[in-house]
Amino acid sequence: MNVIGIKNWLNETGLTNYPLTSTLISDDGRQFPKNFIVDANFIQFDAFIPQLISLTVDDTLISISLRTDSGMITNTYLKSTYLGGIPFLTISLNSRYLGKLVFGDGILEVFNSFVAATMTTANAFLATTVRSIPSTAGVFSIDSLYGNLEFSSKKSLFFENTSNTVIFNAVYIPVGDPPNFLKSINQVKPNSNNSLLLLGSDTVNVNPVGLNSLIINLINSSTTNILPSTI
Repeated sequence: MNVIGIKNWLNETGLTNYPLTSTLISDDGRQFPKNFIVDANFIQFDAFIPQLISLTVDDTLISISLRTDSGMITNTYLKSTYLGGIPFLTISLNSRYLGKLVFGDGILEVFNSFVAATMTTANAFLATTVRSIPSTAGVFSIDSLYGNLEFSSKKSLFFENTSNTVIFNAVYIPVGDPPNFLKSINQVKPNSNNSLLLLGSDTVNVNPVGLNSLIINLINSSTTNILPSTI
């Protein structure tokens, strides 16, 4: 009688270097299992290809350093995390998602047989693991900040939020108090030549100061000899 057996599922990438371009070799010359890192995906600006820069293995965790479009990033992955049914490591910087590494059963061999092993030879990921976003195609950051940003309105900056659209309006405010320029005198404005004729009198004293200033004084006079008008 034939016995129906159940075979363990095996990721095809566990037989190749995927998602890396070459085999992982420890600094002491040992080859890491092919089914250690079995998948990866990244979201990067301008088709940047991430690199696996270094690995450090402990009996309970692995320290992984990557070079991304945001620079060097180091993460730790716990053996208990894999045994708990979470076979992946999410890579992020602040609140920006950068990518994910997926581990196969070979990671258990790494924890058991590669304790204290290191790998310091850079190994690039395949370009097919990268989703590229052009940094000039839209607004992905504001003043080099990204993720969850909080804006507050000010007298020089305000915005309107409608559905998924944010409209910013910026108003230039000069430093300090602007000068109070004279626009008219008794509602009389300068003529087409930008000129205004002022004549002094017994009650108004006009004194020019330099070429650009003018002092107008009202002179207090006696009213004892001024009689009310009669009709």
